[in-house]
Amino acid sequence: MLGTRALPVEAYQSLAEGNSNITFTFADSAGNESAQSPVLTVTIAKQPLGSTMRGTYNTFINQACSLFVVNQSSSMQNAQVMMVRLDGTIVVAGESITVPANGGLIYDACSRDILDTYGVISLIPNNSNTLAASVIRRGNSDDSRFPTLIRQ
Repeated sequence: MLGTRALPVEAYQSLAEGNSNITFTFADSAGNESAQSPVLTVTIAKQPLGSTMRGTYNTFINQACSLFVVNQSSSMQNAQVMMVRLDGTIVVAGESITVPANGGLIYDACSRDILDTYGVISLIPNNSNTLAASVIRRGNSDDSRFPTLIRQ
C-alpha cells in the first residue's frame, strides 16, 4: 500500500544530526508486519528554521526601502538586522530591534546606505519561527511599492 507515514517525534529526536540510514516496517490492524524496507539515507538538520532570513535592497534611481517585520507570536520578539553591500562593506552590523507581540515594525533600511548601491539585508530573530518579513521597495516619488519576502 502506498501512502505517507509520519515519523514519531521521539524517533526524530533520537537521530543524530547529519546522515542517518533508516528502514521501515508497517503493521496492519491484525498485527501482520511487512518486510523491512530498503535503506533510506536521510540528512537530519536540527538547526531551527527561521534562524536567519535574507533579502536584497538597492538604492539605485533614488529608491527607498523598508524592512517590514511581522511578529506572529503572543510575546514581543527581539532580532538583529544586518546590511552588507555586494562589495562586502558592512552597513549595519547587528542592530537590535524589538517587534511587539502580534504586531509589526517598519525598519527604514535604505536610508542607512549610500545612493546607487545594493546589498543583502539579514534578519536574525532570537527565537526561531516567530517573525516574518518583507523588503518594501518604494519608487522615488513614493508612487509605487514592491514587496519582496525575505527568506531563510
